[in-house]
Amino acid sequence: HLSFQDMATISYTYNRDIAAAIFGGINEKRFFKITRLYIVSFFHKYLKGVESPLLENGVSPFREVIQINR
Repeated sequence: HLSFQDMATISYTYNRDIAAAIFGGINEKRFFKITRLYIVSFFHKYLKGVESPLLENGVSPFREVIQINR
């Protein structure tokens, strides 16, 4: 869950070496884009009741994301 904390923003802003160690070599713009898409999908699903293909199929279209469905 480190990627959903302020640590991501702080790491990318102040120390790119720490960000790379924690999040791998993902480009920061791509990182935040993917994170935003998942957060919006989550809220659409659970607050608005709108189905989200991003959360439903168990396979992420982003190679950087590993989805674990229970």
